[in-house]
Amino acid sequence: RGYSEEDIEQALADREPAPFPLHADNAQAWRLFTGSLTQGRYGPMGGFLGLDYAGVEAAARLSGIAVTPALFAEVQLMEAEAIKALAER
Repeated sequence: RGYSEEDIEQALADREPAPFPLHADNAQAWRLFTGSLTQGRYGPMGGFLGLDYAGVEAAARLSGIAVTPALFAEVQLMEAEAIKALAER
């Protein structure tokens, strides 16, 4: 017997994290951070080391996001928290 479409949809819904509030002031940094996640650098054991900033700059340019020092600092803060969270896994 296979799984019904309802079973599959429920299983997928259970895997998705609950949405979280995103303050409007952080929206652009979040957009750039999430748009740059494919630009991650990983160590030999597979651990996340951080973002490749040249790739982040390219992602910003191609997404039409003007990077200011303040915006870059916000992205770096998100990066630091991601490194911490992934290291705890």
